[in-house]
Amino acid sequence: MVSESVYLILHWITLGITLSFGLGFLYFHIPPAEGLRPYRLCRYAMACAYLSLSVIDLFGPLLRTEANSLYLMQYVTLVISSLHAFLFTFTLVTLIDPLFLTWRRVAYELLPVVLLISLSGAMLFYEIPALFVVVSWCFTGYYICQLIRYLYLFFRHYKA
Repeated sequence: MVSESVYLILHWITLGITLSFGLGFLYFHIPPAEGLRPYRLCRYAMACAYLSLSVIDLFGPLLRTEANSLYLMQYVTLVISSLHAFLFTFTLVTLIDPLFLTWRRVAYELLPVVLLISLSGAMLFYEIPALFVVVSWCFTGYYICQLIRYLYLFFRHYKA
């Protein structure tokens, strides 16, 4: 079993890395050529994904207790999985179809994820396990639907 101090050290290192990636993607320069617009949007999507992960990493040690560590692990797993599904699918589709990515589409995809992250986080923070389980099941169902939609989306744009 990993001791608590080793866990905290690794956790803070992970926080630093995800925060660095998020800020890096947010501020790295891409030339203003119109043809690179989709890449700039992908960069912002990646920045949002990494910055949200760093926020989750920031609150991880604060919320960690014996009573809710299983809930915390489930929460972090769902958040990371959902954001990475979004990130990788949209990046791949944008590389295939440069006109695919728009701010409206990004907002449409991230709104339910942000809502579920907020609800789950609030239930975890206020230690309401019964409601957390309900929201967690909703989040899991959304994640499964998200994966199916993203698979369909990718194959719709990928024409070999």
